[in-house]
Amino acid sequence: MIGKIFKAYDVRATYPEPLNEEAGRKVGYATGKFMLAQGDAAGAKTKAVLVSRDMRPHSPSMAAALCQGLQAAGVDVIDLGMADTSFQYFAINHVDALGGVQTTASHNPINYNGFKISMRQGKPVGAETGLKEIEKTANEVEKLPAETGKLSQRDLWDEYRKHVLGFLTPLKRKFNVFVDASNGMAGKMVPAVFGGIEQLHLEKINFEIGGGFAHEPNPLVAANMVPTQEGVRKHKADFGACFDGDADRCILTDENGKIIGCDHLTALFANHFVALDRTNPAVHQSTIVYDLRSSKIVEETIRKLDATPRRCRVGHVNMKAALRE
Repeated sequence: MIGKIFKAYDVRATYPEPLNEEAGRKVGYATGKFMLAQGDAAGAKTKAVLVSRDMRPHSPSMAAALCQGLQAAGVDVIDLGMADTSFQYFAINHVDALGGVQTTASHNPINYNGFKISMRQGKPVGAETGLKEIEKTANEVEKLPAETGKLSQRDLWDEYRKHVLGFLTPLKRKFNVFVDASNGMAGKMVPAVFGGIEQLHLEKINFEIGGGFAHEPNPLVAANMVPTQEGVRKHKADFGACFDGDADRCILTDENGKIIGCDHLTALFANHFVALDRTNPAVHQSTIVYDLRSSKIVEETIRKLDATPRRCRVGHVNMKAALRE
């Protein structure tokens, strides 16, 4: 059973078979043991691990089972409640936790669930960075010991909003943005983070969460972008945004509803961040990381900005490693 739920970058499978609460407890225990060992090796002073979950109907029980396993490993668990995956990455750094686990199946159908595991500083745990070790431990454990770790709850939404909006300069004119939350965690995150911003008007669809998906929550599939494209044109929006299930993936359209390639966005954002770097005396040379699927315009734009292009392998695990280097 355990071997069927571990993938290259996370734990993910259909619920309740082969992934269920019993498996969740074993994954939690193995993850806790791994994180404690890593923390001891790095001289970490904390034993706190953060747990959050998406809106799937079985996510509360799966997250609770995960917490039981973590506590059995001797980990102190901080329950963040229902949140998007990016919230998890922020929170790990904000409280300087030993790591964190998001209970989610990302863009998969409603009958799937899983766990995205991160270490300190939000470093993702994949097959090459500890997930195989966690799988081995989970596969070997039969009966979990008594829970010795503590369990507490914490609300970090005000801090999350403040952090995200720290990247937003005051809007000089009214912006009308069409957002498709795909019945996923953007349905909670977008109002909580972007609600009430002066000059920002949101046209929203599929913000209802917990009952299923109006369409597959994967904006990388062109058919799932159609509601966003049509909405942008209908409401004459400045641009459109469509999120995946756990809101860590987003595809944008222009004001005509045309999908903007992620590599084109990288080229566009490069201008902004290189300009920011030039205001920081500590930065001597800007480096922009992009994956090998990107078109040539990305490298060309970066070089025109007198910055360093850094091409890396596909996958957020590889990209985040390159960003740290």
